[in-house]
Amino acid sequence: MTVLAGCGGGTGGGGGDAGTTGTETGTSATAPGAGETTSADSGDTGDGSSSGGTGGDSTDGTTTQAATGDGNASMSAMGVNASEGQNASIRVAHMSPDASAVNVAVDGQEVLTGVSFPEVSEYLSVPAGQHRVRITEAGSSSNVLYNETATFDARPYTLVASGEVSNGTRSSTDFGVSLLADRTAPSSANASIRLTHVAPDAGPVDVTINGSGRVLFDNVTFSNASRYAEVPGGNYTLDIRRATGNNSGPIVENFDLEVSNGTAYTVFTAGYLTPSRAPVSVSLEPITATDGLAATIRFAHVSPDVGPVSVSVNGQLADRTLPYSATTEYFEVPAGNRTVTITAPNASEPLYREAVALNASTNYTVVAAGETADNGRSFDPVVLNDDTDREKPTTSTANARLLHAAPDAPSVNVVAAERGVIFDGVAYGNASNYTMIPGGNYTFEAFVATADNTGDDIAAFPAEELPGGASYTLFLAGYVTPGDEPSSTDIELIVANDTEDYVDRGSLD
Repeated sequence: MTVLAGCGGGTGGGGGDAGTTGTETGTSATAPGAGETTSADSGDTGDGSSSGGTGGDSTDGTTTQAATGDGNASMSAMGVNASEGQNASIRVAHMSPDASAVNVAVDGQEVLTGVSFPEVSEYLSVPAGQHRVRITEAGSSSNVLYNETATFDARPYTLVASGEVSNGTRSSTDFGVSLLADRTAPSSANASIRLTHVAPDAGPVDVTINGSGRVLFDNVTFSNASRYAEVPGGNYTLDIRRATGNNSGPIVENFDLEVSNGTAYTVFTAGYLTPSRAPVSVSLEPITATDGLAATIRFAHVSPDVGPVSVSVNGQLADRTLPYSATTEYFEVPAGNRTVTITAPNASEPLYREAVALNASTNYTVVAAGETADNGRSFDPVVLNDDTDREKPTTSTANARLLHAAPDAPSVNVVAAERGVIFDGVAYGNASNYTMIPGGNYTFEAFVATADNTGDDIAAFPAEELPGGASYTLFLAGYVTPGDEPSSTDIELIVANDTEDYVDRGSLD
């Protein structure tokens, strides 16, 4: 693998250094009284539940993907991107079955609107430190459900709104908000799971793995969260039991759960065991969210002697038959060290399998480049950080960069007839920085790179339209002399739109 300078490493925002280890907390902090201040900094060690719920010990290190519910909540951007500084990341889990949708404001700025039961919002990024969080009923800002100040460390958190707003006899299940420090770094060999108990009428619960007898969570009480427990990635059926001393109480609900190694999850026990006796008829339903922050990734295939390839991240398929010259859409994956695999059709071994460090809130392109033929350029994918050295274009300007992936071409200068030299001295396997150019139509030519920009002509390419307001990657691919090479793929300039190609396809997990 080739990682270009300035395109990898660093820390995932809100998640700690990738690859570090330590003991995870998963602490549920009871909300303070109105106007009080609480610390959301969980530190490096701690008990996973304020009620004494237990689970397996686990390790910390990579930042993982946030999952959203199926509701219609919208989020306004706030603060700086999590990969650019020491920031906290906050999301809201609406787990109060009889409460209406809510809006959330941070420091007086509304950042989430219309979060409804049982939805888990996206994470939003705020500078680490003290912030006032205000939760109000959507459509009725005067109905304040939560208004507290908390100090957030540089890591992800979940604010869990649970309990009941209806007048009732169980004061222990009144509406309240608890603060969870989210897992950012499960072991790459296991998945981590946490249980957050938000079913008002369930009483304390144990959770066991069906058929194995293994106890994942012991005596978790309402409005509290267990520690994270580690299990190998795979498919599980989990039994929710009434808590007993020997963890063999009657099963009140079971559910199937699929988890992936290197990823952390929170399961919320949302709804009622006996909805007919509840303020609203909402049956118990486990809601699973993926904890931590996401990176986005796409694949580009510019290896001229390789047919369609299969590409995957952590064993999850992204594209089964990605053809030469094609680029996938971006999709989200948990940040951290992720195993990227590229496989040729019908091959018993992959062309490439390697762990790639992906920072949170950062876009990447994995480029299948090189050759498989003997005596050619080795098949050596390039990982591009698509956020490096990229200014935001205006409606009239565009960002463009060049990746040189033509195996038989020397270092090149690329000239636009309309503007002169755009990319200067780009060697094979390398990418230029982004260059800001006016949006418009360009006719590019590639020349042998020389200090005085007078090298021999290599190829001229058809006109390309690069509209303003977007960023583009230009791939120089194919062969200058295809008759002498392993395939008859002519040299060409392939353009990928780094802005329009972004589509949130959800986590591959």
